[in-house]
Amino acid sequence: MKIIFAIFCWLLSLSASALTTPFDAAIKAEIEAVFTERFPTIEINAIKLDAITLRQPEGWCLENITLNRSALHHSRGYAEAIIAKDKAKRKLLFRYDINATIEVLKAVHNIRMGTILSSDLVVRERVALTNLRAIPADVHKIGKIRAKHYIRAGSIIDSSSIIPVPDLPKNSEITLIVKESGIELQITATTLEDGIIGQEIKVRTNEGKIHRAKLLTTKEALLL
Repeated sequence: MKIIFAIFCWLLSLSASALTTPFDAAIKAEIEAVFTERFPTIEINAIKLDAITLRQPEGWCLENITLNRSALHHSRGYAEAIIAKDKAKRKLLFRYDINATIEVLKAVHNIRMGTILSSDLVVRERVALTNLRAIPADVHKIGKIRAKHYIRAGSIIDSSSIIPVPDLPKNSEITLIVKESGIELQITATTLEDGIIGQEIKVRTNEGKIHRAKLLTTKEALLL
């Protein structure tokens, strides 16, 4: 066991230049696919594999890799590759270092809580992945998101700092569709919270009863 651990530590010390096999190229391609799916505006310059626990055994093929998706805003990390041969599977551990840039939203002015992020308040800017402290907000959502809290000018806006602009604001009057025993009824109700089409919201009928409903459009909701 000690010998295996010693070999593992020695392999971790290998430089990325020593890892140039087609197997390594396949792992890099998988890493690139994961980052590109998460960040459509990313531009990847290079990916280095600092070490792999073992070289690909003869006859085994790469099945998939697993990365911590909540930590993709970091340029370095650990990942796990699953290799397969017939019905057998093995895990290979490795470290990666990705050199890339990504488009983010940056506050031009101080932004108050609840303010819609319009094009005069934020600007799209490309920064190195190493500059991110959290998952950035989607740059294509300008005008569709608002500040969850106060945002200081010059700050990179991350996804935890914003919430969607509601399709229907609180205290709006809607038609509540009630379906029961093959019968459909329509009654008037008032929204008790901001609503996003397709999501659940609280509504109150004119009789004062509170229900959960799925917002279908900006005018109708389905009683749940």
